[in-house]
Amino acid sequence: MNILISLGPPAEYFIMPDVIGKPAELVASRARNEGFRIGKMNFRKYPGVEPGVVIQQKPQAGYRLSKSDIILLDVSQ
Repeated sequence: MNILISLGPPAEYFIMPDVIGKPAELVASRARNEGFRIGKMNFRKYPGVEPGVVIQQKPQAGYRLSKSDIILLDVSQ
């Protein structure tokens, strides 16, 4: 007798877009609506950039991620 056990559906992967320079609330809202997880936003002063703009992201643009990964955003204060 042979038994075949499914590992479930294969993981779905996406490519992280470049969100630097975009409004953080818009980025977070769209990501959540698509089923991605956003970690706690880190706010810091960044001269020359208006408040509420993404200044750093993890994972970086072009990296592969799944919906179980957490997206971290640094946002100008």
